[in-house]
Amino acid sequence: MNKIKLIVLLSQPVNAHIERKLNLNQLIEKGFDLEVLDLSAFMMPHYPNVDFRLNESPNLTITKLKSRKNLKSFLEQYSERCVALDAANQDPWIRHQLNCNQIPVIRYIAGGLPVSHPDVDGNISSTVSLIKRALGRVKRAEITGLIKNVFELCYKKYYFLFYRPYLNVLIIGGERLLWNESQYINKDTLLIESHISDLEEYEKLLGYKVERLPEKYLVFIDQNILNHPDFALQNTKYTDPIAYITRIQNFFEKVERLGYEVVIALHPRADESGLQHQFGNRKCFKHKTASLVANSTGIITHFSNAINYAVLNYKPILFIADTELIQMNFQIKILSSWFQKSVLMLDEEISLPSLQSELKSEGVYYQRYKQNFIQCKSDAGMPVVDILSEQVMRLSKLN
Repeated sequence: MNKIKLIVLLSQPVNAHIERKLNLNQLIEKGFDLEVLDLSAFMMPHYPNVDFRLNESPNLTITKLKSRKNLKSFLEQYSERCVALDAANQDPWIRHQLNCNQIPVIRYIAGGLPVSHPDVDGNISSTVSLIKRALGRVKRAEITGLIKNVFELCYKKYYFLFYRPYLNVLIIGGERLLWNESQYINKDTLLIESHISDLEEYEKLLGYKVERLPEKYLVFIDQNILNHPDFALQNTKYTDPIAYITRIQNFFEKVERLGYEVVIALHPRADESGLQHQFGNRKCFKHKTASLVANSTGIITHFSNAINYAVLNYKPILFIADTELIQMNFQIKILSSWFQKSVLMLDEEISLPSLQSELKSEGVYYQRYKQNFIQCKSDAGMPVVDILSEQVMRLSKLN
């Protein structure tokens, strides 16, 4: 019996983080002929091909396609003979090509951050997000990024207007995550309300402790602010690295004056050499974020998706930024508003009482965030890999 062909589209190089979120190893174990299409060469050319525990499964087949022309040829080759799991950045041209070749498309939204305040109603579109980014770039005189934003907006609107690309199945892990894909839904799209993979990892690690940890500590969620390839992709970067390092270390020292130790959960793409010095020789850990947060007193973050672990464990959250970071990412203030929190500004004076007052968690806000970005209210509790497997098998029978 022939295996069902499942192609997985990625806009960044394959890595352990993606493998875990999309359950790629488990899908292989379920018997699918799985092939990953690495589209980073033309979708995210600024991404460094860094190995941060790449391909944990030796059975994972990876095909790197260098251009849209290569992708078009590949999809024509498998027309009507496979199912696609689209995990790439939203691209209406790619989805249109999948639709044209009658390849059923599944989209699983494995996570995401809010693009609007909790009291903003209704179907906010990605257009609002793009406009806010564009305005931020006007302020920073980033003309290249601004032009790119305008082109991206026009490009998407063109494809939505003339081709109406659509998804066959949309699996969401939080109710507000639907907004991100609302334009790709038509009358035949099957919407499945589920949860994101962070919930399953949280449940798996309950009771697990990382060695060498102090009794009372806060976790700083490193986002590789000074070297993250996403900033290169957006034609923006932090202009004064020394100022950022100095401000971060000064803040950590204030936290320590309250009796907490600060440990660092390194970003998975971060180059570890020299980072311990950047964080003042504090304890640094990689690939242990979930368990670090679970056993902590609370977390310190800018705008990381790892906030999900703090929400699931009801840990206090300290939001920190400076003026430049706020200009680089408008979501910092939006994210903090979901928890009725202030953003502690690193380039302003922060008093110890104000710092201590932010170290609290309000259950009602955590529950609201969980329902909107981690687990839908109507989630049936089926593991994501089983949902994916069930839908791939169902869609393959339609071809």
